[in-house]
Amino acid sequence: LGSADPLVDAEVITMLWRLYGMLGIRNITVRLGSLDDLEPRRAYIRDLKEYYRPHLASLSEDSQRRFERNPLRLLDSKDERDLPFKEGAPKLIDRLSPPAREHHEAVMAALRAANVKFVVDPLLVRGLDYYNRTVFEVVPDDDERAQGTIGGGGRYDGLVELLGGPPTPGIGFGTGVERIILEMQKNGVTFEPSPAAEAFIVRRGEGTATAAIRLATALRDLGVATVVGEGERSFKAQLRSANAAGARIALILGEDELANGVVLLKPLAGEGEQEPKPLAAAPAEVARRLRG
Repeated sequence: LGSADPLVDAEVITMLWRLYGMLGIRNITVRLGSLDDLEPRRAYIRDLKEYYRPHLASLSEDSQRRFERNPLRLLDSKDERDLPFKEGAPKLIDRLSPPAREHHEAVMAALRAANVKFVVDPLLVRGLDYYNRTVFEVVPDDDERAQGTIGGGGRYDGLVELLGGPPTPGIGFGTGVERIILEMQKNGVTFEPSPAAEAFIVRRGEGTATAAIRLATALRDLGVATVVGEGERSFKAQLRSANAAGARIALILGEDELANGVVLLKPLAGEGEQEPKPLAAAPAEVARRLRG
């Protein structure tokens, strides 16, 4: 937020591009477009509607609804009935205002400098009025019609003002976790199974929840896979869960232990006797036992 610099647009796109690369997703392309600013876009929408008006009866039901409600989304249709008309529609990218054209050219120059693979998509749109200028999507190269978008976003200089704030330029993106995972799998990225629980915090009694979370956080910071038990269950039931989870050590925390500033370390699977340890020292001791 706060900058209308086209270099910021390119930086945001590059960041998303590099994120996908770090996750092992290859063979992707950025589809880049521009929606100009609000007033020039309104003039374009009038011309777009005039182009589509004679063809309304031939369009899909969705596109007939979009004609009045959100005409830009006519260009977003994937319906086979709409494709012939979409290809012949006037292109906003061909009639950008001089400021928007300059902005678009600067974004493209920066993306080239960053070695980001992109193509200009004259049919790329966002249907909300607060979007302006730069819009983009990232799609796999084998997705001919951009139906498998991994992520996308754009500039929304009018959004803060629409919500009652001062005029504030901004740009952002969204991406789907499930879509990322699918693309990683397509690219042969394998996932290590989640580690089994190594430590299990058994807690019961008033005030133990906060102490249990602190313990768990300290253990996880030391690389110990930790599960926190459900405090409304009995100690015995939680210990059964600890064994079922494969934990090697249970940390038992009740009201008495909390009052004395200790936690009981109980080796599981017959590995020794339980003993008290100061709360502050317990995480390091657990890590030492597990790693030693």
